[in-house]
Amino acid sequence: MVTILRPLALAVTVLLLIGCGNPKPAAPPLKTYGQIGADHRFTERSGKSITTGDLRGAPWIASFIFTTCPGPCPRITAQVAALQDSLADVSGLRFVSFTIDPEHDVPDTLRAYADRFHADPSRWLFLTGDKAETYRMANDEFKLSVGDAAGMAMPSGSSMPMMHATKLALVDADGYIRAYRDALDPAATAALIADVRTLTRPAK
Repeated sequence: MVTILRPLALAVTVLLLIGCGNPKPAAPPLKTYGQIGADHRFTERSGKSITTGDLRGAPWIASFIFTTCPGPCPRITAQVAALQDSLADVSGLRFVSFTIDPEHDVPDTLRAYADRFHADPSRWLFLTGDKAETYRMANDEFKLSVGDAAGMAMPSGSSMPMMHATKLALVDADGYIRAYRDALDPAATAALIADVRTLTRPAK
């Protein structure tokens, strides 16, 4: 009996060692796509002044929208609202929506828009600021196309026809862009959840 049990115990030990030596591979590290400057100044829907430097210290997800958008903006914002719920357990993570129509999207307008999507004011910021500066930041630093679209019909109330990218950008605690995902693609936004968890996973 002892002779039979010893080889069996040895086989079990070998299998355990093999299993321990081959852990589940970790997700690949996220790339870096550039850094957002710290000196861009905006006004939040609460009326509070905030800079992109104030966002340093914790990761955040950026989106570009405007409240009179007849196309993708409500879908983008709804997707961010879903991410707000799905990533509620990630401490410190914030969501930042920049309007590209600051002439119309004053703080009161942004507050009403944010309320439609149940945006938590402690975690989700809606920012309005100088139009030229917002466009420059979006195009030059986020590398996301934002601009006026002459000849495109818009609802009344919007100051100028505009077009913008529908991607969300994941920014780390030091202001570096670490991922882009299309807010209109459910598979891409699911991937963004994985990106956030990779970024915020404690170092071993």
